[in-house]
Amino acid sequence: MKVWIFIAFSLIFTNYVFGQNVSFIKDCGKWNGTSFGSLQGLDRKRKDSASNLCFAAYYKPTVPYEIIFVYKASVEERKTHGYPLIPKAFDKGCSNLYADFNCFAFVLKMKDPSLQDDPNFNAYSFPSLVKIYKRITGDEWSFLQQVTVKSYSEYRKLQFSTIYGL
Repeated sequence: MKVWIFIAFSLIFTNYVFGQNVSFIKDCGKWNGTSFGSLQGLDRKRKDSASNLCFAAYYKPTVPYEIIFVYKASVEERKTHGYPLIPKAFDKGCSNLYADFNCFAFVLKMKDPSLQDDPNFNAYSFPSLVKIYKRITGDEWSFLQQVTVKSYSEYRKLQFSTIYGL
């Protein structure tokens, strides 16, 4: 009996984590934090392309994740019209499933910084296995790949290369 329960749980968890039945947008009212800004930890030559992005984090105990929202416009248009156009579109996103954005979800080990005693606490733990998804439409997602990253900088470079298809 215990073996069957374990197998059933493993299949459900595997389907959830590896691309079938994943849903990230439905949690938009529960996210621990959202922001507008730039990917941090990148070298100077990537700075223009790494800005004017929106972010959400959910420190869900079973499957914590981050989402990067890329406004559907060219890098140049995002630089020109960035603030306040993009945050305004993002604020309306929960009601329209973020239709104005390309979305990328990154599932990895994280802890909620607000629950930690140390003010210098980092939410990430490295090395970490990162599972990456791209939103197809609505709240349907496609599993892209899984990668092990060894540092914060490596994680940010992975995010950058994912959102720009490099």
